[in-house]
Amino acid sequence: RLRHDKEKLETIVKERTAEIVHQNEEIQSIADNLIVANIEIEDKYKLIAAGGVYACKVDVNGKQYTGMGNIGTRPTIGINGLVTEVHIFDFDEEIYGQEITIYFVDRIRDEKKFSGLEELKSQLEKDRIHVQDLFQQL
Repeated sequence: RLRHDKEKLETIVKERTAEIVHQNEEIQSIADNLIVANIEIEDKYKLIAAGGVYACKVDVNGKQYTGMGNIGTRPTIGINGLVTEVHIFDFDEEIYGQEITIYFVDRIRDEKKFSGLEELKSQLEKDRIHVQDLFQQL
């Protein structure tokens, strides 16, 4: 697992290229002003990174952005099934149906069930600050 080591942080640990799909409004409202890209995993047997929250780099239309990714089941919201999603920082484009590539750079924490949406939103803000601080150190 990578932790705050600049050389290791720059090493990509996992890559995923997939199509962006729509999500429900409740999930989008949690992210406030962040673009949330939900990734459709077509091959259910394909190996992916362990569940949890990640610092990510994201390639979209030939440009690279930073972001915060999640692989998991969204236990606070109660939606069944494994999802992969990324909150892309400093990005405001319509990308539904397009392919993006996500590089899972550093695992931040395990996925967790929160007491409600407000606690989840608060933790997402802490995670965002933590991820941005990691990328500032590069």
